[in-house]
Amino acid sequence: MEQEKKAILLAGPTSSGKSQLALRLAKNLNGEIINADSMQVYNEIFILTSRPALQDTSIVRHHLYG
Repeated sequence: MEQEKKAILLAGPTSSGKSQLALRLAKNLNGEIINADSMQVYNEIFILTSRPALQDTSIVRHHLYG
């Protein structure tokens, strides 16, 4: 029997703790983080928005950052 997949959407203002909450949820639910920030999809722009630390990406898989 295939396990049902679910998505959790986190939204909120800058600096409200979304990234840390996403990391905790993904770790506890054995999930992954998929970025939906429009500014993160550009490789050349590193300073406009926050990117996960290497430590965070080693804990949980992250997708669509840079």
